[in-house]
Amino acid sequence: MKTGNTSLKAECEEMCPERELRIRIKEKLLHKLEQGRFYPVKEYSRPAAGMRSPAPSDIRTVGCLVKTVNYLCSTVYTNSTAASRNIIFDFMFDRLRAVRQDLILQNVEDKSACQILAQIVRFHVVSSLLQKEYTIDKFDPVRNSSHLLECVKSVLILQNLNDVVDEEREEMNSIYILSNLSSSAPLMWATNLPDNLRKSENISKSFQLALLYRQNNFVRYFRLLQSLPPLLQIAALKFTEKMAVHALKVYSVAYHSVQCKYPLADLSKTFFLKQCVMADLCTKLGLQLEGDNVKFQKSKIPTIEDESTLNIFDFNNASKSLHVIR
Repeated sequence: MKTGNTSLKAECEEMCPERELRIRIKEKLLHKLEQGRFYPVKEYSRPAAGMRSPAPSDIRTVGCLVKTVNYLCSTVYTNSTAASRNIIFDFMFDRLRAVRQDLILQNVEDKSACQILAQIVRFHVVSSLLQKEYTIDKFDPVRNSSHLLECVKSVLILQNLNDVVDEEREEMNSIYILSNLSSSAPLMWATNLPDNLRKSENISKSFQLALLYRQNNFVRYFRLLQSLPPLLQIAALKFTEKMAVHALKVYSVAYHSVQCKYPLADLSKTFFLKQCVMADLCTKLGLQLEGDNVKFQKSKIPTIEDESTLNIFDFNNASKSLHVIR
């Protein structure tokens, strides 16, 4: 988290400061998720030259920020009937960004800040799965990944400053590794962690998964991935999709034969996917299916421009993963 040398005092105990609320009601700027049974929440305000410094009454206290994040994650984000999922995401993205802004203005670096940022990290991780159905004009995965990285780096630094030793620190370090499997920076960070943390189950598995990804060892990669909690599996989703495409390219060369038919059931076991999901994956990649078998051909090595269009996360109902951000 980037902080300055000075901090501002916070006095606001409401999720939306009174001055902002008056203006937005007058100008009819309340979001649909701030009306009826929902409550108004402070918007993100981009700093600009010439703007006056926020008054104490415009900055929410740490206690209020905790309440705001809990409300957004437990009430708004889980309410799929209030609006389409991408509209809920945009609303959450803006309001959680405003929460981070209030933390920075107050220069808050205690354990409360760790807990708040950890919830925001989980929001971005889960969103990377739940928003996959939307096109780039409705959900930008690159922007989501960028803010995820920014938040997870901030929370790791603060957890280190506060000597946090609970499961949440293990989770955040694991997410940092898994959401950046192609980068060496998380591995360098992990090697410098205290022994008890570095050798913890999830961080150790995440570190090993990063090595397997670099080695293109898809058999062990998929096997190890299944032993991780759902949230951590989602964190690695972008790289799992790339690994799946690579694996099927290997199969296309290794099992190329006019007479060879590879059982779809066996392929599903290697990828730890349901057979119907595996069949859909092969179809999207242009592989030929004959009944319950796949015909691999060198001349038809699977290619895809955007792996994010694949649906390989075997969640019966993706919305079940929402509970992890609360």
